[in-house]
Amino acid sequence: MPDGGYQFHLRDVDGVVCSVMQSSPDFRQCQVCLCGEQAGQRAYGLNSALMMAYAFSTADHDTLLVHASVIRCGGRAYMMTAPSGTGKSTHTRLWYDNIPGCDLMNDDNPVLRIVEGKPVVYGSPWSGKTPCYRNVSAPVGAIVRIRQCPSNSIRKLSPVEALAALLPAMSSMKWDRRVYGGVYGTVARLIALCNVYELGCLPNAGAALLCHDTVTG
Repeated sequence: MPDGGYQFHLRDVDGVVCSVMQSSPDFRQCQVCLCGEQAGQRAYGLNSALMMAYAFSTADHDTLLVHASVIRCGGRAYMMTAPSGTGKSTHTRLWYDNIPGCDLMNDDNPVLRIVEGKPVVYGSPWSGKTPCYRNVSAPVGAIVRIRQCPSNSIRKLSPVEALAALLPAMSSMKWDRRVYGGVYGTVARLIALCNVYELGCLPNAGAALLCHDTVTG
């Protein structure tokens, strides 16, 4: 846009434009036009616009919108990240089914903030296919990058590996210096404050138990 702001055409999985959003450069002011012919399309368009506005307006305020599934255990939040279809939700479900005292905080887009030098995870209005919209929070116990593997194994990542593993999981815009700089800086602080692991796993109880025993030990 001429003023440095943005215009987005937000489409559903069928390519239908469900909304058009125009924003100021810092995303503090946004206008949304709902375009879908069906109510579900308009709801999707509004929901997507709100999610983008939140993620990009808070990017330089120690806040991250993370593509992750989050399970709470023993009062701490354990975040599972991976590309879509890898098995994040399956793995947190295995924790829920096999480890007493667990509850699901969010299944797709939790919010992570650094508050007084400590990383804290919050539920959000955006939870993907699982309707888990909870007003809950917990300090981060660990973050786990999941990959499918023919056997179960886990290792702690180095700071450089952790940075490379986590950045793709964050809602960001690489071409916007303010947004990407804020996200990068917060992720860099995050990996200095909590452990990040890589779990190669099968979709079985053994993977959940191995992960739990390692990251909570």
